Amino acid sequence: MKSLLFCLWVVTTSAWAWDRHDLITEHALKKVVLPDATVKYVPLAEALAGGMSVVKSNTVDGLLRELKLNKTYAFLPKLNEAPGRVVFVPSILSKYADEPDWGPDQELFAADQYPELWTGDMPYISVKTGSGSGGFRHMFFPGKIDWSEPLSSFQIPLRPIGEAPARAELYYKLSQDFFRRGQPYWGYRFLAWSLHLVEDLYQPFHVRQCPSKAFMRWKLKWGVIPTLDIPRTAAQIEYYHLAYEQWLTDKAFSELKEELLSSELSPKFPQGIEAMVLTSVVPFASRRAQAIGTLSERFFPEYNFAAGASPKDKIGTKDWWDAIKESKSADAAKLKQFTHALFREMGMTVRRMVSEVKE
Repeated sequence: MKSLLFCLWVVTTSAWAWDRHDLITEHALKKVVLPDATVKYVPLAEALAGGMSVVKSNTVDGLLRELKLNKTYAFLPKLNEAPGRVVFVPSILSKYADEPDWGPDQELFAADQYPELWTGDMPYISVKTGSGSGGFRHMFFPGKIDWSEPLSSFQIPLRPIGEAPARAELYYKLSQDFFRRGQPYWGYRFLAWSLHLVEDLYQPFHVRQCPSKAFMRWKLKWGVIPTLDIPRTAAQIEYYHLAYEQWLTDKAFSELKEELLSSELSPKFPQGIEAMVLTSVVPFASRRAQAIGTLSERFFPEYNFAAGASPKDKIGTKDWWDAIKESKSADAAKLKQFTHALFREMGMTVRRMVSEVKE
């Protein structure tokens, strides 16, 4: 059991989904007419002073504790904001769509943070420390077997784990609360947080613990019984997760972004963000996980690095790119095809969320 938990930790040490939420959000909203072109910046302490409904706290420290965000996190201005200065709304949404990856969800299990968050399910979706310690906030494994893909949809434990859908709902409601209270800057900034988590869940590696049976590696127990080789399987998942992201960011985004450049909206979701994510986003991404995982395993250079080596040391290097053969162009085309579908649906959902936030 200890070796199993350790290996699952390895899988979640890289909790990044789409590497550039700012670009995804920017392109998804290019054809959207926003209700506000600009808003004035107000420090968070001032915005909270009038009281809130979604949270009870009216101080920044209290907000961090109530939301169970890292108590040292500072909501720093990244767009040269100053009190009373006008800020472009599209810039707020795109820039701060990356903010959930800047540390508010990391290192939460320490004794001086929220040690109660480390439950029995956590080892299967998050590590305790480091950059991957926020994985449980950015992923969701539904715990349902798809009998058409029983191996790749199997997970441990076989029940829903991960907070991403609930957190997306929480930040969306907090955004609406700020709008109602005449604080649009923070309404848009927390809307960007909600967009981030919904975008995360369109990444197949964030909704399937082992996205493809192609990642599974086997060994002989006692020399005769085929047994899942957990360390090697975990290493495969981490490697191909990172490889897929690197390829998307460096090589495919310029083409795939065209799927985001639309004015189409997804259907309305009257039951709320969490329900929409659980009934629409997660199933949509999950149904493409097997194909994207299998294509990744065929398209990217074989994972054969030395034990203990980090995939990040190899992925993206010239030698790594050179190892992707032109003969695999058909696999690349199919990989783009499946990712096109994810981007199209993601763009439609982002636009719907933004269009409805003030309704």
